[in-house]
Amino acid sequence: PLPNLFAGNDTTICLGSFASLQATGASSYTWSPATNLSCTNCFNPQSRAADAIQYVVTGTSTVGCENRD
Repeated sequence: PLPNLFAGNDTTICLGSFASLQATGASSYTWSPATNLSCTNCFNPQSRAADAIQYVVTGTSTVGCENRD
């Protein structure tokens, strides 16, 4: 089965501000793009908005199934 991935509600922040991202529901996580993220393979990276950007997280289950949010 696909992981029940949830990265929270969409959030808009002002340029130069910080946002805490957080994903749940999978065994491992990969965020993209990596631009302005504190980490890309963690469940809770920090982002500093330097430009308009949309992040997507891919969550992988213990058996290798993937889902995106």
